Amino acid sequence: LPILQPEVILVLGRTAWRMFAHGERTDRPIFHARYVNSEGRRRRYLEERHVWALDYGNGMAWMTWVYHPSWNVDCWEDRAAALRHLLECPHDRPMA
Repeated sequence: LPILQPEVILVLGRTAWRMFAHGERTDRPIFHARYVNSEGRRRRYLEERHVWALDYGNGMAWMTWVYHPSWNVDCWEDRAAALRHLLECPHDRPMA
């Protein structure tokens, strides 16, 4: 995260993510967690995750979610890919 130089990092679990009002869903491409269901699990976990935008200070924050590491669902490659996906979002886009 040093390269991002974030002011704030907020981590929400999926349940909290779904319950709270947290900005607006954007037209950004959905983040697709490629490895979440790759180990032949019986239960299917969500692979597609929307990107949201939230007003923050004089700018905005891009957000998506990953499963908590204790669930052993998302691998580090998916968590890293989620950060890269958010980095590709434009940093100067005004809220719609």
